[in-house]
Formats: sequence, structure tokens, C-alpha cells
Amino acid sequence: MLNEYDQGNASLKKYYVDYIGNQALGFLFANSALHQQKRRLLYCQPNIAFSNIQYFMLFREYVQTLKFPLERPSGFSGTYLLMALMETFPCR
Repeated sequence: MLNEYDQGNASLKKYYVDYIGNQALGFLFANSALHQQKRRLLYCQPNIAFSNIQYFMLFREYVQTLKFPLERPSGFSGTYLLMALMETFPCR
């Protein structure tokens, strides 16, 4: 996935950025539901807005710390994004 992003044209790059951004939106909705139910949140992001590209960069940086081949995260991007969010914004 990251190799494809790096080698892709502007349209493909936007697709991947939006794809990760939409996954992040899903986690925001999940956190909102957990908050309404007074259950433990997945992660505790500060009350600031993130853009899709910011979520993508967070995802990219996390995957690169795992030292996986750059194409590997394509099937597990949601899992890696959630792990990145949990590590970056832990609930205390």
C-alpha cells in the first residue's frame, strides 16, 4: 500500500489518503458510541481536528516503525491505524 502510494499519481495518492481518513472517521464514531455507553475508549485523541493527510502520516509513521515491507499493510491498514492511534493517544 505505501509503495503504491509513493509510486502513484495524484489521484491514487488521494484515494489512499481518503481511505485511511475514512477508517479514522469510523474509529471516531466507535469512540463516540463507547463514550455514550460509558465504556472504555479505544484511544483518547485531544479535542483537535485532524485532516485525512494527518491520519495518513500517523499511519505511515507507525507502519514504518514496525519495519514491515511497505506493501504489507494493505490488508491490515485499519488494524495498523488503530494501533497507531492507541499508541499516539493513549487513555490515561
